[in-house]
Amino acid sequence: MSENNNAVETSSHAEPVKVSVRNHTGVIELDRPRALNSLNPEMLDIIRQALSQWREDENVQQVLVHSRNPKAFCAGGDVRAARDGVLEERWGQVDEFFEKEYKLNGDIAEYPKPYISVIDGVVMGGGLGISAHGSHRIVTDKAFASMPEMAIGYITDVGVAYMAQRMIGTRG
Repeated sequence: MSENNNAVETSSHAEPVKVSVRNHTGVIELDRPRALNSLNPEMLDIIRQALSQWREDENVQQVLVHSRNPKAFCAGGDVRAARDGVLEERWGQVDEFFEKEYKLNGDIAEYPKPYISVIDGVVMGGGLGISAHGSHRIVTDKAFASMPEMAIGYITDVGVAYMAQRMIGTRG
């Protein structure tokens, strides 16, 4: 880790998630633009590790999650990789991916510090999972949400049906 002003950068430029601490805020920046930040196993691991590290860190008072891509917050789980895994009969890897994704959603829902997501642009499936379960959601006018799993017959829920019924908006 290297220190730069009030930021501590903990990931390389090649990683799909940038993690840092800025002024007592743990910052998670999704940065896989060509895939519209579709979550892959590496991304899930980076996010989980950062949240775990910050859980007891008194220097981190809140977590902010956002995208570095102006087109998308997160286009869900990497369905292409999951489909390829099924076609190649790598059932265990595909099951492990969804298990990690859903466990991360549960961890976010129970996170002991404010977890703030800025939802700007496309947000689908797993992107709703890593944002809607947080304590605070900032949704911009450019946000476009969907659950495309419906079209392929997959169970269309990363807990969003539960969360959507309980969200309280300030704009009516």
